[in-house]
Amino acid sequence: MAARARWRSTRAGQASGALTPVHVFSRDPGVGHHREYNEALGRELLTLGFASRFVDRLAPMLACRRVLFPMVEAAPAMFLFSAIVSLFSGGRTVGLLFRPAECFRAGFKHRVKYALFRLLIRVPSVRVLTILPFSVQPRFAEIADDWIYDPQLWDALTLDELAPVETPLSGEAQAFAAGRRLIVALGVQNRGKGLDWLRDIWASDAALRDSYGLVIAGPVAIDRRAGIEELRQSGALVVDRRLTTEELRSLYGSASLIWAGYHPDYDQASGIAGRAFQFGTPLVVRQGSLVARLMRDLGHSALEIEYGDPAHAAACLLAWRGAARTKSPPESTLDPMRTRSLRVLAAALGAPPDFASSPHPARTP
Repeated sequence: MAARARWRSTRAGQASGALTPVHVFSRDPGVGHHREYNEALGRELLTLGFASRFVDRLAPMLACRRVLFPMVEAAPAMFLFSAIVSLFSGGRTVGLLFRPAECFRAGFKHRVKYALFRLLIRVPSVRVLTILPFSVQPRFAEIADDWIYDPQLWDALTLDELAPVETPLSGEAQAFAAGRRLIVALGVQNRGKGLDWLRDIWASDAALRDSYGLVIAGPVAIDRRAGIEELRQSGALVVDRRLTTEELRSLYGSASLIWAGYHPDYDQASGIAGRAFQFGTPLVVRQGSLVARLMRDLGHSALEIEYGDPAHAAACLLAWRGAARTKSPPESTLDPMRTRSLRVLAAALGAPPDFASSPHPARTP
């Protein structure tokens, strides 16, 4: 792909020149989608002319004038501390918000979060970016300077491969489906990921179980063991462990639908939905969710079901006649998403390269 070749060429050029240091503060264990997310950021920072170093402690974080928080919600106190330090040191603190919608919920904690980010976007040394476009929720402009597309919507441009593969797990899933369409729920399985709702939908209609095979693949939260056992007893295939990258890819390629019908409290960007978008695999999403709005904007196939009515959701699944797979988005779709995101990220870090100097949405006053 031309974009991938451009990335490699840029990387080679940057390796021979002077790079601007950036410390990326992340306490994430570096597995699954989070690992791929961090790896994508590391690659793209190099493309922008930044030498990134991932740190998880205070001292090394303060040793650099530019600090990036790839997920503010994972270390809010450290982000705030870095923002205060940068105000007096002349440095720069940049944070990516995964859950900006929380700022607009009722309750004292959410009002404090809203007020804090309203204040931070007025600090010249701080930049707050959402990883969801403002088009899915215009109010995000009240608490963020700008936005980028979630890297897991476009990082196929810089990966060596993102084509479906076959693994023993995907073979097992296809044999289990026995000709039925396949719904696949990936990643950590908990209340937020809509596991309880999925269980209720699955139990509500025998015809649904005859028409679909359900595969739940990912670590199950301890407090959801009883629910997962109910699903297993009702005929779901449960793989209660972390999957390899190849296994994840193989299930994206095997699925008729990827589950992203998350609980209303879990209304945020989704790496699983982003990967499904890049693989061309249709999604099941909660009606009215940010992911549903984003997929509509991107023109990606997604079945929207209303939360709280399992029988109606089952009927929608039975009536769905979407294709098992669509074509993966072409480079002409992904490349503008990547370019836009890199321009904004480079400007936020305060040292944009030449290609990042074109206009982008201004700070919210």
